[in-house]
Amino acid sequence: MGGTVGQKLWGLTHTHQVLCITHLPQLAAFGDAHLKVEKVLHDGRTTTSVRTLNKKARAEEIAQMLGTTGKTGMQGAEQLLREAEEGKGVK
Repeated sequence: MGGTVGQKLWGLTHTHQVLCITHLPQLAAFGDAHLKVEKVLHDGRTTTSVRTLNKKARAEEIAQMLGTTGKTGMQGAEQLLREAEEGKGVK
């Protein structure tokens, strides 16, 4: 399901800017840029930070979203990213 929605959102990017917040790794894989939003509790105070993920961090985050770790998790994330690129028609 996430892949199908990802393809439909990707189609919208030709005429619109799309910002999508998701926990679905199949959908996240279709993004061109990934931002990670984190809440951190420090000295009793909660702060929120946003950072742009590079290619490696993007794959690591998708592996975490898949619920897998280590080499197997990274392989699964990289495969998902490749499939999304193919779905977008990008080589």
